[in-house]
Amino acid sequence: MPEIPNINSVLETFMYYWYENAMLDANKLQLLMAQGAKITCQTTQNSSGQSSMTAHNDVLSMINMVLIKGVQNAEIAMWTPQILSDGYSLVVMVNWKDKDGKVLLMSNDTFYMQRVLASSQQRGLCIKSITTHIVYYTSQE
Repeated sequence: MPEIPNINSVLETFMYYWYENAMLDANKLQLLMAQGAKITCQTTQNSSGQSSMTAHNDVLSMINMVLIKGVQNAEIAMWTPQILSDGYSLVVMVNWKDKDGKVLLMSNDTFYMQRVLASSQQRGLCIKSITTHIVYYTSQE
């Protein structure tokens, strides 16, 4: 099976859309996640070191973790794509900032995307799972 041309460019385009648009807009995020991907999230409070882990398919919980915290933009610090036998993984480190540019939280996200080949003319990617570790730098009161 031939590889999708320039897959790194495709993954980079997805990544920037995800972080600069979808993660800052609940409606866009719900449309992207309508496929029912598994979401696993670990959160850590930087000041206390307390940590908790949740695994669910609830997009609204994911939205609430990020959107309600006052995040206004995302700065991608590092990303690494990986070709797998049936799809791709994408690991992304992101600094989430408020309107003044102060980093409120940092996340390290791993996406697993599976290839979708409806026909030789129609190809795509389907998000199968997202694993994220969020570190909060400020109090979440």
